[in-house]
Amino acid sequence: MKLLMYDTTPAMGGSVHSGAALLNGLVRGGDQVVLLASRPELFSGLLDEAIHLARVNWDNFHNLYDPTSGLKDDRIPLFSQWLAMRRLGKRLAPTLHKLLKEFAPDLLHINQLNIFAAPLIAFARRHRLPVVMHGREIRLYGRSEIRLAAQSDRYICVSRAERENMLRQSTLPADKIVVIANGIDENAFPAKKDPALRDSLHLPRDAKIACLLGRLCFWKGQHVAIEAWSIVKQTLPRAILALVGTGEADYETHCRNLTREYGLEDNVVFLGQRDNINQLLAAFDLVVHASCFADPAQGPVEAMGRVAIEAMAAALPLVATDAGGIPDIVEDGVTGRLAPPGDAQAMAEAVLAYLSDDDAAQAAGKAGYERVRANFTNTIMTNKVRALYAEVLAARA
Repeated sequence: MKLLMYDTTPAMGGSVHSGAALLNGLVRGGDQVVLLASRPELFSGLLDEAIHLARVNWDNFHNLYDPTSGLKDDRIPLFSQWLAMRRLGKRLAPTLHKLLKEFAPDLLHINQLNIFAAPLIAFARRHRLPVVMHGREIRLYGRSEIRLAAQSDRYICVSRAERENMLRQSTLPADKIVVIANGIDENAFPAKKDPALRDSLHLPRDAKIACLLGRLCFWKGQHVAIEAWSIVKQTLPRAILALVGTGEADYETHCRNLTREYGLEDNVVFLGQRDNINQLLAAFDLVVHASCFADPAQGPVEAMGRVAIEAMAAALPLVATDAGGIPDIVEDGVTGRLAPPGDAQAMAEAVLAYLSDDDAAQAAGKAGYERVRANFTNTIMTNKVRALYAEVLAARA
């Protein structure tokens, strides 16, 4: 099979990692793959050498989410959207025609739903190429985006909650929307703690330490975790919450101010951006996932939560928000504990249940380790997507 993947991810995240893992799995299984990405540098170091990266003179369209280069929502007049997509289509046309002639793809995979998929959908329709589209988000979609999703042969959601969100917002047939969870390389995560790693992070070896991994922004809920830690401290005065990641400057300032207001200067540390997350997890006792929205009308909802499966792959217990795709991953009371979104008290109680009980933490970590290997590996994900491609191609034939 020959596959063309189109990606317009604006910044490093789960869609890049999962998209790269899928392409790698396909080429290792004998398929031929070409990637057409608006930010190809995000895939640097992630792709198998056999994957061809299509070259486009993106110019001002390099970052499609920059307001000066494109238009991305239905608040912009439809005519202006049409003009922006027409400009993008013209920029892509030479590369697409060359790929059609020299590569002749059997199928087009659009790695995330947004209006920047419009030129590729039009190209696929003109040349009768079947289209598989990934959603990867739980949010409120615009009318243009829903129309694009409806033109795909199959629409992949990464969780049941994402599928339910799309069914509520669209008229797509239920049998057209399938759930395939993201995977990880389960062997990339050490399943044993390494206290020596704490030395390089300037963290004490003898304290209970949890980490929260993710971009610093309001919907990721770092402020909820900080409030929860003010409660945790009352029982475990030396317990530490390590925040890993960077993000919105104003929000980071807000979180640092909260830390001072709660008197947590010695209990909450900001570790900044780290690239070696798979090794870094071995330094911690627990992972916290604090995304604080359950309704896309409030803000972005976690469609799956890659961090959750990474924590479980490292045999760490997990305290996570009971919203979005997280319940698909975390078995409450088995591989971790779930807390209502935005509920600092419930989160603190769940954290204390593990940091105060080593046996419970170890049991949850072991159960999570086994669950990841049974359900959330890159191999499992790739095999399911490949089977879906075969189904689509057979239906078209």
